[in-house]
Amino acid sequence: MTGTASGAGAASNAAIAYPYPGYSGPSGVAPDHTIVVTGVGNAAIKADGSNRSKAQRTALAAALADAKAQADLVAQATGVTIKAVLSVSVTSGQTYAYPLMAGLEGSAPGTVPGGTTVTPPASAIVQPAAPQLEVSVTVAYQIG
Repeated sequence: MTGTASGAGAASNAAIAYPYPGYSGPSGVAPDHTIVVTGVGNAAIKADGSNRSKAQRTALAAALADAKAQADLVAQATGVTIKAVLSVSVTSGQTYAYPLMAGLEGSAPGTVPGGTTVTPPASAIVQPAAPQLEVSVTVAYQIG
């Protein structure tokens, strides 16, 4: 994929290459004079979803802050300034984190060499972590 950075001294038809599947223009090419980034944020959510609205706000704020930090780094590295937000796309979903368990080398978890099954004490049984609400934002920033 080839692209040229827009900015001082760049041709007026220059574009920034990026992987943004929602853009209707040529594949892999951002509109002129833009930086497009994706930020991610997470927040704990109760299993019954009773705090979903609060978790959504928290995760969204974190995702937007992540996107802005990335855009600022790109702008600084390329010598341009961010002028405005052109568009924002938001997706969210609930995730669960499960710690990994491993058996002895060459054996399945819960067995020892020779095939003897081992039953761990109740305190050693791994429970999933609290569910998380994950929000992803794709932000197109106008640059100059």
